[in-house]
Amino acid sequence: MPPSQLRGAARSLWSRRWFRRLTYALASGAALAVGTNWTLHRPFVGRWALRQLDRTLREETGLSFSAERVDLFFLDGRVVVEDLALGGDLLRARRLELRIDPLSLLGRHLRIPRVVLEDPELHLDARRLAAIRLKPRPEGVAKTYVRLGTLAVRRGRVHVQEPAWGPELSAGLDLEARGTGDNRAEGRLRLSDLHAGPRNGGLEGVARVEFSVSDEALAVRGATLVLGASQVGFLGQLAFKGGHVRATGSGSLHLGQAAALARASVRPEGRLDFRGDLEGTLAAPRWRLACQGRGLALEELGLEPLRAEVDLEGAPGQLRVSRLACEG
Repeated sequence: MPPSQLRGAARSLWSRRWFRRLTYALASGAALAVGTNWTLHRPFVGRWALRQLDRTLREETGLSFSAERVDLFFLDGRVVVEDLALGGDLLRARRLELRIDPLSLLGRHLRIPRVVLEDPELHLDARRLAAIRLKPRPEGVAKTYVRLGTLAVRRGRVHVQEPAWGPELSAGLDLEARGTGDNRAEGRLRLSDLHAGPRNGGLEGVARVEFSVSDEALAVRGATLVLGASQVGFLGQLAFKGGHVRATGSGSLHLGQAAALARASVRPEGRLDFRGDLEGTLAAPRWRLACQGRGLALEELGLEPLRAEVDLEGAPGQLRVSRLACEG
């Protein structure tokens, strides 16, 4: 097309009202998106977002929140938080990245395509957990639905230091999960470099858990723990409403190592193999346990190595021995 005809066609198209309105709308939208993205990336906006998030978390959970930096990217719905802390030193992490569908913020169906938490460190004890005060959900408030894409926790560490709970624990933590529907997800948790007991000594091991979770129940599809010369495996399900629980498990314990870890005053020898199941409410579960001991000995009582089998069942305040057999 010659230049003169091209200019004429352009003037003819611009003279049409619908084309001018569409051009103005597109230009305004682009300017708004770029301007909003620039504004949200400014430091003062990050500081404002931190104050709002800290205030909200204090009201809803009782926990403080702080971070060195927050970046908001409007165009792709991305939020990046660096050097964050929740509840003081309850949880610290080097970086958190979230991708959120911006339009979903306008309704009750929130879509989060991606969450990545890098280098978190979690410290658990009675004092820190006592600071958590979840705000009750008001009656009549419409339910919120969250649809998760993927969730990853990378290079984490967890520390448990509460004498009332048992020996000190520390482990590396990695988690991979994916959403399977509204308020539903499934995933795998791995604890590596697991250390139980005092720093100079104790037992080393690993643990793996495959799970699914919703706003109605938690299901453990398979869990294994190897600690020293002992190993345990179980699966089960917990319904949040009513607290109904069902689980089965089995394992093999090295009694000498277990007693040392528990700081028992006696040092038994031998192995104890077991299998059992549990069902009922958390307040009143019924359970069954079948145990088989091999090479059992206790020097403090002069007990020579023997073999024993025992079947037990019970409930809170109840215990019944249905079978007992010993062989020297």
